[in-house]
Amino acid sequence: MIELKPMLAQDFGDYLSRAVRNYAADHLRTEGGTEGAAFEYARDSFDTLLPDGEATPGHYLYTVFSVEKGVNVGVIWVGVITSKQVRRAHVFDIFIDEPYRRMGYAKQAFQAIEGCVRELGLSEISLHVFGYNDKAYALYRQLGYRPTHISMVKTLESSE
Repeated sequence: MIELKPMLAQDFGDYLSRAVRNYAADHLRTEGGTEGAAFEYARDSFDTLLPDGEATPGHYLYTVFSVEKGVNVGVIWVGVITSKQVRRAHVFDIFIDEPYRRMGYAKQAFQAIEGCVRELGLSEISLHVFGYNDKAYALYRQLGYRPTHISMVKTLESSE
């Protein structure tokens, strides 16, 4: 069993460093370019989305705490967005620490976040998944998420 605990200010810096590195790596893997450009893009994205860190209004960063193990096992971040004039929650990030993966913590965190979203008066949760992340995609489908848009790319070999 897990509990979602609001992220503490002293934990935000460590979270942000890891999250920016991970997002830059995902961006580099899916979009190409240079490591420096991917890192700058990731850092700018987080600066834009969380200008006040963990205290940014409309954003909720939680530490995923394993009650049985008595340790923090990850993080989930949800924000309130308006898309096409519909207000909904959006999962910006879910991260389970490596030693605790494939133990059901992500699934439990998603189930727990649904209660938080209902308390905000919202009835929809959206998220983004990178195309290469088959495990995450399978989990999201299992939890009842459905695709709404799919972007695809084909890289062509040079004709020279």
